[in-house]
Amino acid sequence: MQGEVAATEQVFSAQRRAMVDGQIRTFDVTDARVVRAFDLTRRELFLPEELRAFSYSDLSLTLKSPETGKPVRTLMQPMHLARLLQGVDPAPDAHVLVVAGGAGYAAAVLLEMVGSVVTLESDAGLTDLAADALAKTSAGRAAAVTGPLHEGCAARGPYDAILVLGGVEANLDGLFAQLKPRGTLAAVAAVVTNNGRPTGRVTLYTAVGGDVSGRVIFDATVPVLSEFKASAGFVF
Repeated sequence: MQGEVAATEQVFSAQRRAMVDGQIRTFDVTDARVVRAFDLTRRELFLPEELRAFSYSDLSLTLKSPETGKPVRTLMQPMHLARLLQGVDPAPDAHVLVVAGGAGYAAAVLLEMVGSVVTLESDAGLTDLAADALAKTSAGRAAAVTGPLHEGCAARGPYDAILVLGGVEANLDGLFAQLKPRGTLAAVAAVVTNNGRPTGRVTLYTAVGGDVSGRVIFDATVPVLSEFKASAGFVF
């Protein structure tokens, strides 16, 4: 049995290296801290058994609620997450909030780069999965909480950076209020192109003195999170 476990870990390790070299490095991710974090973090520990074979593929994976069995969270692809983290460039002592953090993989990657992380989910079952997985590696530097995504987690803030791992159209004000001065919020702004097709632009927002400015760093199409959908007639 121990031999089988070791062999499985070797397979995952080889797949993880292939993902880093073939997906992340080739997607203009050159930051050594980011590359190292993905090289060290075992994504298979943060996926249910039925998805573990796809841990290091470039497929879009969807987590089901452990409580209801219904699809609840589409995960950001590792190469997109890596490019986003490179753009945010958090300091080694940063305190970061991850919104729509799934079962904790993004938080685990961040823990290789920053001081502390809070991962937020609206589904309590996913929060439990994240808490269990992170307990093995976080050394008390991570917290998994449940709540409405657009409300963030003010009780554990303020934050140097907030990462929203999904599409947004509106309702970011509550998160901006939880940033430290000159903190950064990263999200995928949902837009419609000239030909009418929906897409997303990963954008870094900075709030200074009540004014918010944004800078697009790359395109990535992901589902819009229900808590961040705009009302009819709203244009982001």
